[in-house]
Amino acid sequence: MSRSLHPDALTTTLNSAQMLWEALQPELSSQTLQILLDTAQKQSEFALLNEAVFQKLPKNMLYALPIAEQYAFVLCRARKQSEYLGFLQRFSEHAQPSPALRAIEAWALLYNQKPENIEKALHLTQTLKGQVSGWFEGMRLRVTGEALSMLGHEGWEPFFMQARQHLTGPSLGICIMEQGSHHSRVKNVEQARTLWSEALPYLRHDAHYHAWLRYNLGITSMGLHTEEAERHFLELEQLRHRQEAKDFLASALRGLGSARRVLGELNRALSCYRQALKAAIEDEDREQALWGIGRTLIQAGQSFEGLAYLKEAHLVQESCWLHADMAIAHLRLQDWNGAEGAAARIDLNTGLRSAQVALLVFAELHRLRGEPEKAQVCLSRIDFSQWHLREDRRCFEGLFQFAEARGFPAVPVFPIREAYTVQVQAEGVLRVRVNGRPIPLKPSSKPAELLVRLLEKGGQDTLDSLQDALFRDEPTTRRKAGQALWNHVKRLRFLLGWEESILAPGGAFVLDPNANWDYDIAQARTEKRPIRGFLEGVYSEWVLETQQDLGAD
Repeated sequence: MSRSLHPDALTTTLNSAQMLWEALQPELSSQTLQILLDTAQKQSEFALLNEAVFQKLPKNMLYALPIAEQYAFVLCRARKQSEYLGFLQRFSEHAQPSPALRAIEAWALLYNQKPENIEKALHLTQTLKGQVSGWFEGMRLRVTGEALSMLGHEGWEPFFMQARQHLTGPSLGICIMEQGSHHSRVKNVEQARTLWSEALPYLRHDAHYHAWLRYNLGITSMGLHTEEAERHFLELEQLRHRQEAKDFLASALRGLGSARRVLGELNRALSCYRQALKAAIEDEDREQALWGIGRTLIQAGQSFEGLAYLKEAHLVQESCWLHADMAIAHLRLQDWNGAEGAAARIDLNTGLRSAQVALLVFAELHRLRGEPEKAQVCLSRIDFSQWHLREDRRCFEGLFQFAEARGFPAVPVFPIREAYTVQVQAEGVLRVRVNGRPIPLKPSSKPAELLVRLLEKGGQDTLDSLQDALFRDEPTTRRKAGQALWNHVKRLRFLLGWEESILAPGGAFVLDPNANWDYDIAQARTEKRPIRGFLEGVYSEWVLETQQDLGAD
């Protein structure tokens, strides 16, 4: 946060603005407040200006132009729609609102989402044409485009393009983001993704919008660009400590679980879903996490356990679509009646995944009962271009072979990975990849040290040895060091992606013996080649000793 937005600085600026106002210098008073508006960039910073400055202004000062318009700017950037409408109502009791204030009224009405308010917002923006300029004109044009799109009218996008000419910085980023959202509403997903990516650099430092963009880029990347989806959800998880993004944590974890499930890394998916369940606050987050666990367990051959999680998910909101995956579980448990009953709960005409899966279940039941013609009728109703079928095939291999033999399009399966490969490059700056994809392990962090120390010790080390190595240079008690070590183990497990990546049998820590640990320093020792640097940026005593032993530069 800028020094200008420090509480003491805000108080000083507030007092200065009031003194200038009382000295009958309203222009200088407004200019003083404008310094704060020019400094703030994030939604949270504008919310702070609202609470710490503008709400403390005297009413006669707040209801005077241009300060009232500055307040409109602050409330808009803080996303305080209801609060703005209340302010405008009180303002109207004293004076006629300016065109700029009416333009922001249109914005506030728009986000109420009621059709009559959207119509009113559109009418307002049209009547204000030619009456506002600068940022307010940009908002007028953006709201016009949004209202037209929400009402299903043509010609909405040019208004966004015109709005861009009047906006800069985060305001421009929000405009581009909303333009993408309206493309998403009309199922133009690739254009939406392009626009969201374009908006990202403008909004990277605002945790709320950054999180929103990462989540939506991740969701829309799934299946066709799944590794990209994983990267977006990893970036979203990295925002977990930011207050403005805390509500996205459960979404980040279940999104990450879904990406890894699609990639066939079932243990890594389960780990993410279980953490998402712990982080869930809203019913939807809890339902989705339980569904993810259930679906993943079914694919892992644990259909009974998977069915239990799906039933628990159904208790949350009684969502009908869950019956599709319940039907798969019953089918794999050879409970044909249960499978048929669950699939019958699904509306087959929606085109959604649940409908497609229910049709797969009915087709498989007909195939198993020796009714190929009926199976073929069910298959003819399926859209074989849907990417989710590549994952669903894991549970219907025989049916897909049957379908291909009868001329239906081939659907290559997303394979399941039975073992994981972890590549650790400790020469130079640390880099770590799991199954060829980088993980966000900070090279100079304690979890990074922990991983390399375990590899240096042949894949396992004792609690005492690790404490001595990682905390030797730090003034701490052994009890605190032990607690810190466990926290680093948990974080490293999360970053590697599965609980069994680091085992803890009886006072020791062991890297998963079923994974392939590809460690470049071990290879260099075997090849007797020189090392150019070891864990650069880490200055623990054991690291410096290892550098010396290796003869690293």
